[in-house]
Amino acid sequence: MVEILPTLPLWVDVTAISTTAIYGAATARSRNVPVAETLFAGILGGAAGGMARDVLLGL
Repeated sequence: MVEILPTLPLWVDVTAISTTAIYGAATARSRNVPVAETLFAGILGGAAGGMARDVLLGL
């Protein structure tokens, strides 16, 4: 079996993680969450989004 996409380019990885982190932080701020928890939500959202994408793509 031939591997079509062995790894993602770095710019795709950084863009995807940044997008999910910004979305998590924006959601937290729209619910009037304090700044420290907003940062935590952004970091958690970025990490979880990156891991979910890797699992779904089988990377």
